Amino acid sequence: MRDQLVGPRFGRYFRLLVVLALLVRLAVVALTPGYVPIHDDADYDRHACWVVDHGFLPARVPPYVGARNCQPVRDRGNAPTAYRPPLWPALLGATYVLPRPAGMSRWTAGRIVQALIGTALAALVGLIALELCGPAVALAALAITAVYVPLVLIGASLVSEPLFVALVLGAVLAVLRARGATQPLRWALAAGVLVGLASLARANGPIVALPLMAGLWLAPRRSRRSLLAPAALAVAAVLVVAPWTIRNAIVLHAFVPVSTSGGNTLYGTYNETSRTRPDCRGCWTPPIDVAGGGPFLASLRGLPAAERDHRLRAAAFRFAREHPVYVLQVLWGNTVRLLDLAGAARTGFTAKTIDVSPRAAQDARWELFAVLVLAAAGLLLGVLRRVPWFVVALVVLLWVSTALIQSETPRFRAPLDPWLIMLGAAGAVALARRVRRR
Repeated sequence: MRDQLVGPRFGRYFRLLVVLALLVRLAVVALTPGYVPIHDDADYDRHACWVVDHGFLPARVPPYVGARNCQPVRDRGNAPTAYRPPLWPALLGATYVLPRPAGMSRWTAGRIVQALIGTALAALVGLIALELCGPAVALAALAITAVYVPLVLIGASLVSEPLFVALVLGAVLAVLRARGATQPLRWALAAGVLVGLASLARANGPIVALPLMAGLWLAPRRSRRSLLAPAALAVAAVLVVAPWTIRNAIVLHAFVPVSTSGGNTLYGTYNETSRTRPDCRGCWTPPIDVAGGGPFLASLRGLPAAERDHRLRAAAFRFAREHPVYVLQVLWGNTVRLLDLAGAARTGFTAKTIDVSPRAAQDARWELFAVLVLAAAGLLLGVLRRVPWFVVALVVLLWVSTALIQSETPRFRAPLDPWLIMLGAAGAVALARRVRRR
């Protein structure tokens, strides 16, 4: 057991690094008082304001709100919506209740909660590394995560990725604990709840269930109970998501498990404009800017949200089938961009899409590059031999599902960053041990 290798000194170092992670994130909030949500973070803000004023998530598109308070300033239409997954707006809305008596702005309160989520994320990185590679790698991974600027930056914006990543890491840790437990059902149920919550935080959350269920099914300790573990995970995840799916059926009169955002996202990548962009082939393009797409988009006006989502998905899949080579170009180009290898200008541009400092994001590339070098060393030194195959499968699935659609950093690389950090930490420890032996 890993716990037998962990002594009091490890615990002290671990707690100190967790405190460091929190202080770094709170410092960034304090040093950036001028943050204003403009892009997707502004949409989450509008949904959260609706929660504050009404006590529940909006059934229809919420109005624009003022900067000083949540009072509506302009209507955005009255169409039924399930575009945003509900968990982050609900949590953010609950957060917005707190600053009223404290005299704090709602955005500052939301960013403080992001700092707490980012700290929990860092601790989970350390705990997973402890399970996989031992105390030395755990401390190294936690130390890197505590000061890893790309993850700190996404936590300085009101986007949903930090919450999603923390939930996925929690589910992975639960599965790792279940694989070593004599009675794994409790851990399997916990993993299922976390997978369900991750699905309510981001629409691609359900994909993480597949490798985690496989990891439970093929656990080293097989028993009659352990065979029930994958089913327990699936049932728990479905039960967590089901109330929102029922809500969507009532509001949209259609089967929408979580969100109607998939069609808009896919169509923005799989279209002729994105395919032929000389400056950024395969980059996501707002559907309204797709050349020649005006008549198609006009035909979708007035359609129910679920039907519009279905037609956008169908158009994107049809384009992908007609241009199979382009799908590979998207995968390759977005992978390069996700690793911030497309130049500082691209990094600065994508940082603006979550309203964080382009200069900080550009400087953070060097920290990412150092982690990538250490990760490459870890691969060469064979550190993956100790990692369960389902973890590798999960990371590959997260990479493919991201790179086939989007490449904005640091936001959309966030689900991959903890694994790059753990691999880099393992590489650093392996290199240090090799040098010591010599």
